[in-house]
Amino acid sequence: MSGGRRRTRPSPARSANARVQAGKINRRRHLMPKCGAHAKTTGLPCQQPAMGNGRCYFHGGATPKGDGRWHRPIWPKMDTPEGIARFYKKGAELTDRNKKREREAKQRSPTQVAAYERWRATHAPTTAAHRAALREARRQAAQAIDVLKASSASPARSVDASAREAEIIDLRAQIRFWDREIEIAENWNTGVFA
Repeated sequence: MSGGRRRTRPSPARSANARVQAGKINRRRHLMPKCGAHAKTTGLPCQQPAMGNGRCYFHGGATPKGDGRWHRPIWPKMDTPEGIARFYKKGAELTDRNKKREREAKQRSPTQVAAYERWRATHAPTTAAHRAALREARRQAAQAIDVLKASSASPARSVDASAREAEIIDLRAQIRFWDREIEIAENWNTGVFA
């Protein structure tokens, strides 16, 4: 015999049990919801069984989302020589990636830079709660602007003009506050495109 592992055959009972279990799965398979993702090779919807998110493992099973940590590097442990080597390799890869990103940034036209900045302002890698708070701040700021425009459009002063002026001053203060918050969020640069 050579020095390799010796292969053993499963017992007939085990083989029969495996066939029974596979048959049960195959009989139920057509009843399971399908993935439906567009297959590039055939142009037809994917027929793999879907998981809880509506897609199969290949088309959406490992998509990170929600926790706000997906864009941060995961560093290997340095408890073994192999771990130390992986750590330094990961550092070198991140350095190379950052250099490539800087080279690409220098080659962008002003139009591309402006488009990227617009995209980056709306796609800051933050938590879902923080993005929801920013959306609410933008909604409130737009509502305040509408109130200001409506109040400045009418030239006749009403009886409670002083109360309205106080409300306008308060709304302007809120707009300034939320503008600062939005500016802080837009300048947050610890994400993928930093």
